[in-house]
Amino acid sequence: MSTEQKEFDLILGKVRARAISLLKDEKAAPDVCFALAYVATELGLSTANQPEKVFPLVLKAVTQASANWEQTSQPDPFDGLNASSPIQ
Repeated sequence: MSTEQKEFDLILGKVRARAISLLKDEKAAPDVCFALAYVATELGLSTANQPEKVFPLVLKAVTQASANWEQTSQPDPFDGLNASSPIQ
């Protein structure tokens, strides 16, 4: 595994841990999802040299997460968290 991949996995792990923490604090899953997408877009627009490239990047992440979620045999890290407020 490359250093770049290790760094990415570390960042992803920290963001995922924060999302899990928010759900454990009884924050609604739809609100956490929206906030993560909002902040990702906001961060990209604030730091990009070419803001029009932000949206394809965010959508690429959505596509990759969807594909990984369908193919993984690992336990769902969000399983059982905040089931009282699912995304409808």
